Amino acid sequence: MLLEKNSRFVLASILSKVSSSIIGVEIISPKPSMQELKLDEWHEYRVEWVKQGVNFYVDSREVAKIPFPFKEERARADVWIDNAVYEIRKGDPAGVYRHATQENRKKAFLELDYIKAH
Repeated sequence: MLLEKNSRFVLASILSKVSSSIIGVEIISPKPSMQELKLDEWHEYRVEWVKQGVNFYVDSREVAKIPFPFKEERARADVWIDNAVYEIRKGDPAGVYRHATQENRKKAFLELDYIKAH
C-alpha cells in the first residue's frame, strides 16, 4: 500500500541531498522503499561500516546512509532486517507512526541462513 508523501519528510529528503550533515542522515528517497519486497522469500541484508559512515543494503540495493561525522544527532535511521520502515502519518492522532514499506500486521519470525563479518 503506497502512502502519501509527508511534507516534513520530503523537506528532510531535500535537505539531506544538499548536505547530509544538516539532518544527520541521507534520505535515499522520500517514497516508500522496496514496496515490491516479498517478505516470505530469502533476502540479503548488509550493513557496511566505512570511514564516511554506515550504509545499509537489501539485496545489494542501498536503502539508507548515515554519514560521519555530523555536528549533532538530529535524526536517526532504524533499518530493521525485516525492512519495516515507519513514518508519521498526517491526520493520525498524536502523529502515530505507520508502515511506509509494508503493511504486515501478522506475527513474523526471522530465519537466518548465514552471517558474515569482515
